[in-house]
Amino acid sequence: MPAGRALLLSMVALGCVPDGWTFSTKLDAGSDLPVIDVGNDVPIIDVGNDVPVIDVGNDVPVIDVGNDAALVDVAGASDAAVASYDAACVAPVANVFHGDGNANDATGRSNGSTHGGVTFGGGRFGQAFNIDGEAQYVSIPAAVGNFGTGDFTIALWFNSTHDGAMLVKRGACWGGAPGSGEDIDLTGEGIVAVEVFNPASSYFTLRSQAGLNDGRWHFVALLRRGTMAVLDVDGVDVASAAISGSFDDPSNTPIYLGVGRCVPRAPGNNGTTDGRPWFRGQIDEVSFIARALSQAELLAAAQGRCVP
Repeated sequence: MPAGRALLLSMVALGCVPDGWTFSTKLDAGSDLPVIDVGNDVPIIDVGNDVPVIDVGNDVPVIDVGNDAALVDVAGASDAAVASYDAACVAPVANVFHGDGNANDATGRSNGSTHGGVTFGGGRFGQAFNIDGEAQYVSIPAAVGNFGTGDFTIALWFNSTHDGAMLVKRGACWGGAPGSGEDIDLTGEGIVAVEVFNPASSYFTLRSQAGLNDGRWHFVALLRRGTMAVLDVDGVDVASAAISGSFDDPSNTPIYLGVGRCVPRAPGNNGTTDGRPWFRGQIDEVSFIARALSQAELLAAAQGRCVP
């Protein structure tokens, strides 16, 4: 496979280009020639780092994966956005759920499903999951998020003025074996509170600053970097704890967006609860990446430079 197309496939998987694109593109993998399009129906992709990209069409994206080239769009008001992306956006993704009208996995491997009337609306990028309280949630197959002993990144965008369970992989609430997994919640104080369950390193929590239930989009990532688990919010590492052992979950528990096993009347609840509510708000671009993103990559993601 040509290097340029392999790069574009990686960008599609991560969300750096719309996942509905075909590969009828103008692709420049060099670093010393301009890319000029006078048509109106194909994207321009430049993976060089020092040349201008010029589009005189009126309905296609112009994307430069370099870091210092000019982007010029001579089209009218109906033209698609012109955007520049860091090379950091290209990363191996295990699974990604864009929330663009469905709960499908953009890689095509592990499609999820919506429940209870989840809708889709204006998201951080494209559409997002609109989850509005009790009975509304998204389920993602149990095989997702099993990273063994390797590094990983679990990331999403959220927007809420409430609190609730945002992303949960937990075998049971109190009185049952929780297995291996994570519980990413938004508290009433607007704190992103993460519980991590792992038999080898036991149970621990990571917490962000307060005030994140402010009705604005925020980026959150849970990472494993070797022997450390890290919580990153809006591109800044805010908490960490030691972690060891495998992150594969023997309880075969699905991942839920919008609810967790300790929420009253939650799917799979064993009759015990801890007062956590169903989520109310939006969740977008849920990604499971089989490595730990670098600080530069996290910042690029949080600044919106990785997803059009």
